[in-house]
Amino acid sequence: MKNKFPIPTLNNFDVFAYFEKAFSSVECEAIKSLFTDMDIGKVSGENSLDEKIRKSMVKFIERSEDTDWIFDKLTGFAFNCNIARWYFQLSGFYEGLQLTEYSEDGSHYDWHMDNGNGDLSIRKISLILLLDDPEDYDGGELGFLGVQEKKKYGKGTLIVFPSYVGHKVFPVTKGKRRTVVAWISGDPYR
Repeated sequence: MKNKFPIPTLNNFDVFAYFEKAFSSVECEAIKSLFTDMDIGKVSGENSLDEKIRKSMVKFIERSEDTDWIFDKLTGFAFNCNIARWYFQLSGFYEGLQLTEYSEDGSHYDWHMDNGNGDLSIRKISLILLLDDPEDYDGGELGFLGVQEKKKYGKGTLIVFPSYVGHKVFPVTKGKRRTVVAWISGDPYR
């Protein structure tokens, strides 16, 4: 039986893996219909507003009958990527999915990591699913510490990386950049 979640062919020393067209255009549009009643994004772990660090709108969605398929598909990619690359002890989703919207008002998220103290300490793998075509917005590139290239990815691309890797979203200057951000958790590192 063929594995429906491909294993990345990138070098094991690469900071991240990405899967183009991991989600279809129809699936991306279905997810975008959930972008209602958004809240102001806060700085992870600090629960504070600081527009110098982060300016975005967010909404968390929990697993339900309507969203199971999103959680399941993300889990498949994350676990297969982990088997091929990192061998972290994983347990699954501890948090809901974060819908994030960056708009042309300079929305961005400066350099940060997705894990930290307290509840954030169990985040092991971060996932970012791009929901818009790169031609639909200007700016909004994703950058990783240690990687010189900042890049815009196509609609339906899924980026997978360890939650301790520093990354940022450059300011959006035109249009909207919408994503699903998710974290697969496991026991804290020892």
